[in-house]
Amino acid sequence: MLLNKRADFAGSWVEILFIVLLLIGIVLSVLAGNTIFSYIIISISGLLFGRLLYEKRKSFLPAYYLIIFGFLIGYILGNYYANRYLTIGLFVLFIGLSYYIHLKKFVD
Repeated sequence: MLLNKRADFAGSWVEILFIVLLLIGIVLSVLAGNTIFSYIIISISGLLFGRLLYEKRKSFLPAYYLIIFGFLIGYILGNYYANRYLTIGLFVLFIGLSYYIHLKKFVD
């Protein structure tokens, strides 16, 4: 009976990507090793996610917010070395900075 059932991956891509990025966030934060590398990784991740939000600004944004939140939660869960509040602050700051840079056309 259950063998004939197929999962609807096209309809649940947000949840799947949430889990994948949660796991990637945990792995990246554990591999960072110390606070400096941890802050560098979260800053670069913020820049990348800022570009993603800029590129997808005309589409359904809550899905992308959920994906970004999944990465951030995973990164914080695996982060043993750095301050969590500073990590969140840097992440949000670099998302905003990247979005602003792309909005003002400083980079393509």
